[in-house]
Amino acid sequence: MEAVRVLRVARRSAVKARTQAMNQIRGVLVGAPAVLREQVADLSRAALIRALARLRPGGDLSGPLRLSGLA
Repeated sequence: MEAVRVLRVARRSAVKARTQAMNQIRGVLVGAPAVLREQVADLSRAALIRALARLRPGGDLSGPLRLSGLA
């Protein structure tokens, strides 16, 4: 029974961390440029994560879209 309790605690913690991460992402997107917000507006959670993961820094970092992608 102890193993089941440990698994339930781990799952609850993982769900809480996922929720906090999505809240933080949504908060950053509020202040992002309109172009970026429009690109990700109707994406599912998984598609949003994939799209944002592609916004890695590289090359010119002077534009606001690139800087928002770094936040």
